[in-house]
Amino acid sequence: MRLHIYSLLLFLLCALPLAQGDVFTAKQTDDLVTFVESLRQCRGIVGLTVAVVKGNETWTRGFGAADLENGRNVTTSDLFGIGSLTKAFSTALISLFINETGRFKWQTPVVDILGKDFEFTNEQLTSQVTLKDLLTHRTGLDSTNIPLFAGSNMTRDQFAQNIRYLPVRNQFRDEFEYNNWMYGLVGHVTEVMGGGATWEELLEEHLLKPLNMSDTRVMGKTVTVQASNFAKPYVLVDDEVVPSDPAIYSIDPQEAAGAIASSADDMAQWLLVHINGGKTRDGRHVLNDTRLREMSAAHVGLSADFRAHSDLWKPQFPVTYASDGYGYGWVTASYRGYPMTWHSGGVFAYTSYLAFLPHLDLGFFVSTNGPGSSRNASRIVRQVFFYAADLLLEEEPWLNLDNACQFPELWLNKSSDAQPSNDTVYDDPDFLEPETFTGRYEHPLFGSVDVVRNGSRGLYAQYGRLEGRLYRNEEEGEHVAMMEVEGSMEFVFRSGNKSSYLHLNFSRPTGQERVYQGMILSSGSTRATFEREGSAGGASSGGHRVAAAAGGLRDVVAAVVLVVCLSSLGVFSAR
Repeated sequence: MRLHIYSLLLFLLCALPLAQGDVFTAKQTDDLVTFVESLRQCRGIVGLTVAVVKGNETWTRGFGAADLENGRNVTTSDLFGIGSLTKAFSTALISLFINETGRFKWQTPVVDILGKDFEFTNEQLTSQVTLKDLLTHRTGLDSTNIPLFAGSNMTRDQFAQNIRYLPVRNQFRDEFEYNNWMYGLVGHVTEVMGGGATWEELLEEHLLKPLNMSDTRVMGKTVTVQASNFAKPYVLVDDEVVPSDPAIYSIDPQEAAGAIASSADDMAQWLLVHINGGKTRDGRHVLNDTRLREMSAAHVGLSADFRAHSDLWKPQFPVTYASDGYGYGWVTASYRGYPMTWHSGGVFAYTSYLAFLPHLDLGFFVSTNGPGSSRNASRIVRQVFFYAADLLLEEEPWLNLDNACQFPELWLNKSSDAQPSNDTVYDDPDFLEPETFTGRYEHPLFGSVDVVRNGSRGLYAQYGRLEGRLYRNEEEGEHVAMMEVEGSMEFVFRSGNKSSYLHLNFSRPTGQERVYQGMILSSGSTRATFEREGSAGGASSGGHRVAAAAGGLRDVVAAVVLVVCLSSLGVFSAR
């Protein structure tokens, strides 16, 4: 179905430009604005911001609403959460300390930086994990995302101390497993390398100020999403676009993994320094060109699952867009045969995508403010890249007003865009022995889950920002409860009017304690294990390190996890 073409007046109202350079011709500009605005309307996206760089010239524009309630349109200086695009800023800081101090290199063991008191879960990892291992997601450590949705009140110091309780999932250096925990640790590592200043202070001093990125802030630290220049976050609940709770946009202590908020104007400066070999528009050297090439080179191959979610291949699609490796906060790839570097980012309502084609001096940034619980956000950010890149490559865009809103189903021969959900409805809240469940279940890194009585035989669980009533799962047994998440994180676990439940599997030693002593909290392949407070061998008694297994909340949060394709990239990113 052909996308509706809006009048020039509508574009002038919804697409607010900054002064532009010679990036696009007048016709290309008209075509791009028409395409983006029409696609935004078709996809149901609230607001969107775009930056394109060609050589030393920049083009930025805002589309749609920054604040629906107050009728404020997006401008190019409005802030959007950029999620895992933050990772490249963190690796850039490390590159500066490597280059300037001479004391570190990418292969430096983390323990040599943090000191002999630092530990991972076993001696091999403690002695051998390097900066390179952290940055390329190849430690083999658990990547479970549920605790990241729950939130934390740990300091970065405490986080680094407790990372020893993150269990092993895969063989060390055996395969790529996207892991936000490791980039959270990078924040603390950077602070030590930088002489004790906070990650936020180092970011401001060494990158934001030199690059004239005056809009850019860190969510939960130097700005909140309620700021007047922030594009407000929106999510989808029961098929309705609603404001997202501002409180969930503080992701302490994981800021280095995904907490930067930036504007199209500022991200244009970030693109410029990458395509100009570390130099700003006025010729000042901020980043070392050799280190930049090391950061954007492939150091580890990508998993088949990652590529299956991100790549497009001929002849099924009109073009080939193929990723081949991961560097230090960057994915290496090609589009239409041209080498490129990209990353995506997703943090709840916000979905972002950044790419540059280094040999052609082209760079692209796209970000939306919601709704973050829909697949459309992760699709539109890539579609804008494909269209804008085709214009600058002087190729006939393969996406157009006739087919763009059918991407990718048109090429996959699919007629439905239904998001995965659990069709089973759990509605029995009455447990036979509710007193055997109640109490606090702990993990030294993942935090605490409280299970309390809710009425005479009902139960309610609270795990940080994740909370909700528990229901019996008669098929699996009385020891299993299903949690229907409500409140600020409801949108993550709800597709249309259907819920995806969190699965709570309680356990106790055979023939011993009457009350449950342990609990596994899971969703799909993602899980985390907790022990009852004060139990023998439990977290509070300093016993054994609790095991957990993880994956991504792919089947629950296909849109938030996009980023960057982003769904297997975890909480702060999406493919």
